[in-house]
Amino acid sequence: MLRQPGTRMVARSCGHVAACIGSHRGFVVLLADPACEVAPAVRSFMLRVAEPPQSSRPPGVNAESCSVVLEEQCTRHWPYSVVSGKFPGGLVGHAAQGSMAFFPDVSPCGCRASDVVQSIQDKGKYMNILQCGGQQFLLRGWNWQDEPVYADVLSLHDGGWLRLNIAELRDQISHLLQLPNGSIDVPTCSAVSSTEHHFVFHIQTMSGGKVAGAVRLPSAHGGPKSLRDAKLTSAEVSFVRRWPPEHSISSLGSVHEHPVGDALMLHGDWCCESRLRLCILHSSSGDVDCVRLLPPPAAGSARRRFEEYGLGALDVCLEPGIVCGCGVAFMQLPPPSVVLWDLASGLVLAEYDPQPSNPCGRPRALGGALSADLCHLEHVEFFAGGRWRTGQISAALGMEDQLHDDVCQIVCADGVVVIVSRSSVRRALHVEAHDVSRALHAEAD
Repeated sequence: MLRQPGTRMVARSCGHVAACIGSHRGFVVLLADPACEVAPAVRSFMLRVAEPPQSSRPPGVNAESCSVVLEEQCTRHWPYSVVSGKFPGGLVGHAAQGSMAFFPDVSPCGCRASDVVQSIQDKGKYMNILQCGGQQFLLRGWNWQDEPVYADVLSLHDGGWLRLNIAELRDQISHLLQLPNGSIDVPTCSAVSSTEHHFVFHIQTMSGGKVAGAVRLPSAHGGPKSLRDAKLTSAEVSFVRRWPPEHSISSLGSVHEHPVGDALMLHGDWCCESRLRLCILHSSSGDVDCVRLLPPPAAGSARRRFEEYGLGALDVCLEPGIVCGCGVAFMQLPPPSVVLWDLASGLVLAEYDPQPSNPCGRPRALGGALSADLCHLEHVEFFAGGRWRTGQISAALGMEDQLHDDVCQIVCADGVVVIVSRSSVRRALHVEAHDVSRALHAEAD
């Protein structure tokens, strides 16, 4: 929680952090200031690292020693009584008279803090309000038998409006709920979600299966500034699909969800015995990528925190294929360890421990047991990048798991962790341990 010293507390969380994109390295920090003299405010700061040019950097001073610059960029006022920062895209303020306002975090270019405030006067007429990239999706109240299903779309950056009828999504999902014998697979629970460009509706059914569908939202940018003047249009259905009970996406148990770009990440609760089940639902196609994340080393603090209190946060970077997670954070206690997984295989890549025993926050050596046929191959050679390289097998592979018998995790001489096929790994022949160490250092140089 972020709070300016001397200001009164507001309900819920009152801060938000967003990363800038492209070459604008840094973070935009939004800070709620309810005691501002003019009116309750949201203050925006740019947090970035000031790195001097390489030529002017003193000898022995690296980038980690450079200063951090905090620059206030703008202040936005709106009479909120409650403000929340737990949603993607910025802060959301609520007023006592039933209105609400959105404070986007970054500008459309992604290089600076936004200075826009978009307010909605009658939020009670909406059943769900979801963030979809630079737009707000506002679903009106409806039931399954209604002919039209109306929703409004608000552009957060220019205030343009658009009205939608998404009844086609409801109709196609209803068709998938019909079983071959003519009966209906009754929904047991349902949820609405959003990604960068889509509204997603997913259902768990009585048979144990799952049904989901999504519509792609047209852009409201440049639309009328008044909802009354907005035109009504139909939304294009991107997909509707049904998965059987034995599919991973149907058997997550208690489902937690989080948008990841234009995909939806779904995962269950943490369980070291069955691993953490994670599914990536691509909202443009309905394709699903599933993986089980292996537990971190038993000797590390991350695994103990997972087992005692569960998972605190989980996020995915799709392009490099990395999963990042940590345990629950407690007030006035050190932050929890952060674990990195490989999205394709579920293997643990590293555990970053911020405890005083590891002040630099560097990844600790990973412990664990290897299968019998690999436990003696501490120093190995592997073929990657068109050549044979030398490295050491990481002991956190979970190689006893039959799901991962065909891959191997290796720490290279330069500290880079790679995952390669076991068929490309061989014993480092005719090399003593001290010779391997010397060879590793020579290769790193």
